[in-house]
Amino acid sequence: MAATPLPLFARDLKAQCVNCSVRELCLPVGIDAEGMRQMDAVVSERKRLQKGDAAYHAGEPFVALYAIRVG
Repeated sequence: MAATPLPLFARDLKAQCVNCSVRELCLPVGIDAEGMRQMDAVVSERKRLQKGDAAYHAGEPFVALYAIRVG
């Protein structure tokens, strides 16, 4: 008996630099395949913000690098 596939949602997909349409804006020029693999290893998730939400506040410790795609 074959297993029924679970529905796939965009929120379940891991973001990857190699597949990102704005990677040229974030990544160093000339990054090689190994560097790209290292970047993909540290990319964790997309964070959706609502109007008025803050991605970070001045004085907070550095814990993330954000690529703003829209807004």
